[in-house]
Amino acid sequence: MSPSTRREFLQTSAAVGASAWALASQARALRGGRKQPNVVLLMLDALRPDYTQAYGEARPTSPWMRSFADQAAVFDRCWSSSTWTAPACASLFSGLYPPEHGIVEGFMANSRRKERQEDKGVADRAPTGQKINTFAPDMVLLPQYLREFGYRCFGIATNPNIGPQIGFDRGFEEFQVRPEGTANEVTEWIESWREPLTQGDQPYFLYLHYMDVHKPYNQRAPWYQPSSGGESDPGETRSEAEEAAEAYRSELRFMDEHLAALEKSWGWDKDTLVIVVSDHGEEFGEHGGIGHSFQMHAELNRILLMARGPGVQAGRIATPVGIHDLLPTLLDHLQLAPPVETSGKSLAPLLTGVASEGLEERLLYAHRRKSKFRPLDIWGVNHKRWRMILNEEGQLSMFDIEADPLEQSPVAVQDQPEIHEKLGVALRRFAEAGISDRAVLREVEQSEAERAMLERLGYADGEEEGGE
Repeated sequence: MSPSTRREFLQTSAAVGASAWALASQARALRGGRKQPNVVLLMLDALRPDYTQAYGEARPTSPWMRSFADQAAVFDRCWSSSTWTAPACASLFSGLYPPEHGIVEGFMANSRRKERQEDKGVADRAPTGQKINTFAPDMVLLPQYLREFGYRCFGIATNPNIGPQIGFDRGFEEFQVRPEGTANEVTEWIESWREPLTQGDQPYFLYLHYMDVHKPYNQRAPWYQPSSGGESDPGETRSEAEEAAEAYRSELRFMDEHLAALEKSWGWDKDTLVIVVSDHGEEFGEHGGIGHSFQMHAELNRILLMARGPGVQAGRIATPVGIHDLLPTLLDHLQLAPPVETSGKSLAPLLTGVASEGLEERLLYAHRRKSKFRPLDIWGVNHKRWRMILNEEGQLSMFDIEADPLEQSPVAVQDQPEIHEKLGVALRRFAEAGISDRAVLREVEQSEAERAMLERLGYADGEEEGGE
């Protein structure tokens, strides 16, 4: 799809607008005549699936998630649309890929680029605030859809990139950004919402965004094991990556404990649809880094996705799916009208144990931008057992994730010429379509304290959000 064609499609879809969607929803509501289930969406930032017991980890990192998975539909091959938070969550909220919704840079990208230009003497030196990508005014987000249908929408985000500056609060009745908040604190904060959410006949949508397993990795007692003299590896000295992974596991167990307590406190049962998802994974030395720097490999692109609740059949689902599928899936599973615009597909049939025609053959794309003097982009595509990456230098690499799950050995073109050509052509076309100009650059103020906080989280140095 060319840039002009993509813009025309999005503009035409948006012109139909929320009003048409609202009319269809109201008609569906009159036919339905039933109480909708509550919806709880737990976003576990930077959670790598294979470190959880739900996805095969042998160590006791996440007993609550293991128990949840036994009662849930578990997607074994879910892919993010990016490898860092803002574009991935924007895809969840909008149902669009990053090049379509345009949220591709974070708080620090614009200021870093300007600072480098000033060093070269080429920037406009007029004083400006921080500029950040924001959702287009006519883009309808998940909470807006649900609120139109009668849901009370409340949310807390502990990642500063998920806030009103980009527009993530759109559609929420109550939305709080509590940077660096921990899992136990989230439970305390939402207690004040118990009465408004549980009183009356309106269903609620609750979005909780956790940052516990994101950098910096704390050594959580009693689950963290020291590298020397510890029970797990007495006398051994870990590498930097191994040490980070051990702290990460302890953070995961800490978060898991508090998710278990949260569920018990709120009593989410058969009447509540609970979705557990991550936005991207994390690297521990597989490709030379720690965290989620400017990469597109599977350890960063693969995410966790589980759903439990009314109408959901428990079981493992091997069909490859994407984070941008969540919006159309929720609306379909709740029997609401379809979204005004989306690149995702409804997974509602899979949630009920029914095969969905065409999903197996889909290509699922991903994108990440790096902010230097000019933007640099890496692109990814997932298809069945194959993954292909187009790096910032225009080079293609293809991997077989069944034979090589950590992507250590690229598949040579001559070994799989047909699939290499198919994915290469498709990925280059997707990349050539470019980034939509639909997102709006908005100027916001940023205090020294806020910048210091971003530095602690790894954003200010650019490693976590694609800058440098």
